[in-house]
Amino acid sequence: MTIGVLGSFAAREVFVSVMGQLYGADTTDSDASLRDTLQQTIPFASALSVLAFYVYALQCISTMGILKRETGSWKWPAFAFVYMFILAYGFAYIVHAIAL
Repeated sequence: MTIGVLGSFAAREVFVSVMGQLYGADTTDSDASLRDTLQQTIPFASALSVLAFYVYALQCISTMGILKRETGSWKWPAFAFVYMFILAYGFAYIVHAIAL
């Protein structure tokens, strides 16, 4: 799942494609095989924590680029990324702890 999260810095939707590539699932006809594979390999608490992480994480590089262009420096995009990453990680940790 870490590779999926790292791969999704382009856009959040890329997470599904990365997971499909990692598990070698064929998603051209239907996503049922990938869904079944992920349900069998990823614990429920971990799946919920990834969802919670994506609620708060600032994953989109293009969003950070727009922040840089609008503010004129990398200070605010860096601050937003670090702040949102810490918030997302903490929220994911809490959700994982509760789900266990």
